[in-house]
Formats: sequence, structure tokens, C-alpha cells
Amino acid sequence: FSSNVFAAANLVSVVVDRNVTESETIFPNPTQEILHIDISQMADYHEMKYQLIDSAGKIAAEKTLLSPDISVAAFSPGIYFLRIESQGKNGIQKLIIH
Repeated sequence: FSSNVFAAANLVSVVVDRNVTESETIFPNPTQEILHIDISQMADYHEMKYQLIDSAGKIAAEKTLLSPDISVAAFSPGIYFLRIESQGKNGIQKLIIH
């Protein structure tokens, strides 16, 4: 991943590559344990990578997507950004963990 997230104090600016398909939908949002990514429009989720970025801009998790479900139970409650990379394109969606 190239760095598209910059943080200063409590302000987070997110720069999004708008070429990413908007078909990746995350739910439930807010969530407590499991986050599901609806990737029905994508050919193969095994080629997708994700980053979970906290509100301070720190990468909390960075992995290759092994299934459409991501466990978020180990993360502290708060606002996060889920960055998905697929086929050379990036997209970011806001996520609330409570």
C-alpha cells in the first residue's frame, strides 16, 4: 500500500482513489465482532488486501483478505477506516467499532 492516510492530532485526512469500484460494502457498521465485506461484484476476493486504520492514522491491521469476514473483536472501540486494495485500485470506508 502507498500511504494515503495522514494524521495530525485528532484530525484525519483521507485521500481516496475514486477509481475503485463502489461495490465493496461493509456491514454491519457499527460492529462489535465480525465485519462482512460484500464483494459480490468482485471476481476474486483472494486478491484483495486490506488495512484497518485507527483515527490517529496508525495501521491497526494489514492483511490479505482470506474471506469476506474480518474479525474486529480484538480492536478497541472507536472510528476506523477500512482501506481495500483490489486489482491496483484503492478505496476507503469509515468503520465504527463499539
